[in-house]
Amino acid sequence: MSNAFGCEAKTFVNATPDQPITGTGWLEAKIIRNVTCNDGKKEVDVTNRSCGGYEQTDCYFDQPAVNIDIPLDPASAAFVVLETAYSTQAPISAAVLGGPSGTAWAITASAARGPVGTWTVTQFEIDRNVTDIQRVKVTIKPLRNMSVVAPQPPSGVSAALINGCIDVYFTNNANHDGFNVYYSTNNGNTFTQFDAYLDVGSNWIRFMNETGGGSSLPPGTYVFRLTSGGDGWESRPSPTTNSVTI
Repeated sequence: MSNAFGCEAKTFVNATPDQPITGTGWLEAKIIRNVTCNDGKKEVDVTNRSCGGYEQTDCYFDQPAVNIDIPLDPASAAFVVLETAYSTQAPISAAVLGGPSGTAWAITASAARGPVGTWTVTQFEIDRNVTDIQRVKVTIKPLRNMSVVAPQPPSGVSAALINGCIDVYFTNNANHDGFNVYYSTNNGNTFTQFDAYLDVGSNWIRFMNETGGGSSLPPGTYVFRLTSGGDGWESRPSPTTNSVTI
């Protein structure tokens, strides 16, 4: 079972709805006994007179629901998020992810798979069994911004000085629909998102000013990393590039 996928399944919740997996406030729900992801599609009868005598069915909307069996523990921040969301009817962000066993991974791990998005807590049933600890059966159902896999970061990221400007090269991933650029002037100890002028190609970014006459970055030594977008979510960062000096 060392390579079995899903053996290290984890459930994360966030009191802030529509929160990307790279955002703050995510809490892992600990000591969960069981999590069940029930997924299905709504069937629609599309039979008509040209169907040759066969009843025909098509599928449209997904009807997923996640059932979580968790201890009644007011000291658990994740439990409080679920309890508060149910009592106030407030939406929350949640991610129910599986990953490869034997590997330490976080919510932003590109290997993690499972439903991620903004959910509504529809059930909060307390089991006061006298022979066991008090447990709560929680059901969450999707509200919006659903995704089934965290996007992977761009790969093959490198940097070079070209005609006085820095170019960053990368390879997109299959679910790529945009990216964010981060730079560091202290060899990757801290990063800042870059939102000034860029010239962008299919697999490169050039840090140049609006007139095209020079770099949009001041003199210094830089390293870079990128994140990829997909289904409204931001991936974990790519590996840091080599350093380049202007």
